[in-house]
Amino acid sequence: QNHDQYHDQYHYYQPTSPNPKQYYLDLMTNFSKEEIGEIKKKYKGQFLEYGDSRMSDIVEGYALQAIFYYETGDAFCDNDQCRLFNSHWQKDLFISQVDNKKMCKKHEEILIKIKN
Repeated sequence: QNHDQYHDQYHYYQPTSPNPKQYYLDLMTNFSKEEIGEIKKKYKGQFLEYGDSRMSDIVEGYALQAIFYYETGDAFCDNDQCRLFNSHWQKDLFISQVDNKKMCKKHEEILIKIKN
């Protein structure tokens, strides 16, 4: 196994991918405002920040998950391109809730039935 990557249950991370553990470790071990500012610049756009403009899109997706759970008993989708995908990492959250912002065909059809 390549030691420059690590694996969790869902993903392989290459050295060029944002590493969530390293990001938070960097933030926790560098307490000066200057160092934190540099770390935030280094990882800019890769993780949610306070006041992040993407938050509205993400909350909208979570609201859809709540509605689907209420209506169908199932909130999540296995398709990472669907807004109902249960993201475990922020990079996946950005794909399903910010970049794509659509539901898969199956859940789009269910939504039409719910509306009617």
